[in-house]
Amino acid sequence: MGSSDVVHAVSKNVTGPYKVESSIGACHNPEVYKRKDDTYILGCLGYKHYRSTSLNGPWIKHETKFQWLKRPNNTSNRTYVMRDDDSSIVMNQNGFLYFSEKSDEDFIELKDESAFTIFPIVGAEDPVIWRDEVQYHCVYNGPKGKIAFYMRSKDGIHWKWMEGVAYLPNVIKHVGGTSEGWYKLERPKVVQDTYGRATHMNMAVMDTIKWGDLANDRYSSKNLVMPLRVSKRIQILNKERLHKNTNRIKVKILAEDGFDPIKDIDIKSLKFGAPELVNFGKGVKVISSQKEGKNLIVVFKGKGNGFEDHNFAGKLIGKDKNGALIFGYAKMKRSTSSFKDEIIFNTVLDEIEYSGKMKFAVNFKTKEERNLCVDLINITTGEKENSVSLKKVNGEDLKVIHFLPKKGAELNRKHRYRFDIYLTDINDRKEVVSKVVSKEVVVLPPNAGIDKLQWVKVPKGIPVTGKMILPIKYETKGKRDIQIDFTRANPRGRIRTISTVTVEGKGTANVEFSLKPSDKLKVKDECVFLIYLTKHKEGDKGRVSDFIRGRSPVIEVE
Repeated sequence: MGSSDVVHAVSKNVTGPYKVESSIGACHNPEVYKRKDDTYILGCLGYKHYRSTSLNGPWIKHETKFQWLKRPNNTSNRTYVMRDDDSSIVMNQNGFLYFSEKSDEDFIELKDESAFTIFPIVGAEDPVIWRDEVQYHCVYNGPKGKIAFYMRSKDGIHWKWMEGVAYLPNVIKHVGGTSEGWYKLERPKVVQDTYGRATHMNMAVMDTIKWGDLANDRYSSKNLVMPLRVSKRIQILNKERLHKNTNRIKVKILAEDGFDPIKDIDIKSLKFGAPELVNFGKGVKVISSQKEGKNLIVVFKGKGNGFEDHNFAGKLIGKDKNGALIFGYAKMKRSTSSFKDEIIFNTVLDEIEYSGKMKFAVNFKTKEERNLCVDLINITTGEKENSVSLKKVNGEDLKVIHFLPKKGAELNRKHRYRFDIYLTDINDRKEVVSKVVSKEVVVLPPNAGIDKLQWVKVPKGIPVTGKMILPIKYETKGKRDIQIDFTRANPRGRIRTISTVTVEGKGTANVEFSLKPSDKLKVKDECVFLIYLTKHKEGDKGRVSDFIRGRSPVIEVE
């Protein structure tokens, strides 16, 4: 992983064979996306990415930036979806969501929780997300790459897990039923068509457990390209939103190159309704059908469709005249119960710069066009320091607020502050139409850093007594504690967590490290230091920096 390179390979056919054209550079688990300005970004593991004006390069390496909600999170295996306004939704290896306002690898973490419903955080990994005309999709691996799951979303932010399995290793079969027999499938990626539908899935496959595949042995790992059954394009023609009491449902099935719905579909096999029902053989049946040019309009019974307020798409399923599966999703109108003026969540940080600058995202709902307003209140004096508003926001959306102070203004570190976030009528800013959401913030010092640590010198050995001094460089945003997790790697066993020096600003701390006599070490034991910054007196739950690691043997000292 540490020595991986990403290459540019091309083929006349999506299933290959591929020919390597060039090497782009050091990178692991890459994914490429195209921006609105027709430039490309290749995201990598960690804090870097590459940019180019063409898939043929040249590719230039750049830094990737993250604004964390609470603590640095996983930056690995990022997968991207572009939105209509040039922003993008991003999901990491463990299902955490980030937002980039300009799709430029400058991310705001959206939630301090995984979007994975099954095996969240532990065991699940490597999602791929994509978007078509109807909705957002996600497939992610379960534990050890032996199972995968599927989720859908109307906005890429709030995800709905679909009961069942996306695939198992035995899904890889040839015509006639011969199985490939792979041990595990990992890191899915999709190829999309003009309408955003997934047409093929790329996966890393292995025929043994990962650490069992060694150089020049009989095992193998490969990239596999699997053709997918592509969904059909369908539209709901009812003027009103579908609900459980809808009497008739009219659906248009659109013709495409290679697909004639009038001639190809076994109409009697079709069912339509809420995906949660249709996926398991339920749904409403066909009443009648008629031609509309090359398209087919099908009328379904209404009772038993399963639609509730939370549904954002309807699903069609059936067979063609050869018995092959046909399916498709149709976007539904918003539920009347979702027409609210509401701040759903925001990403205001606990700490604000001394200058008063802050950037954060707000997820909201509106009944109609509204103004999204933010006030910075000085709690100590009761005065409003400044206000920002985004005019004429509408629907359910996510926007970034760039909060700038008044010219020449600075915040008083001795005072308490809060942000108030709310929606107002577009014609009268004083008419607040939503609940006001408030968040208190602490003012950082003028010399606030970026919360990071660095080894001055990694110890070559740990005294058997467990006593030593570790010089550590630090840079902090405010008052922090340097904390050490000390672990015996061989033989395994965490000894204990040791809170050490309180620091602030920038400098080098000589951290005295001392174990209790009961924490016995033996010569030749292998031990690991995990050192990080935490908010003052909050312990490991208040971690604010990445870990720095050091691995050293236990030695006898004269």
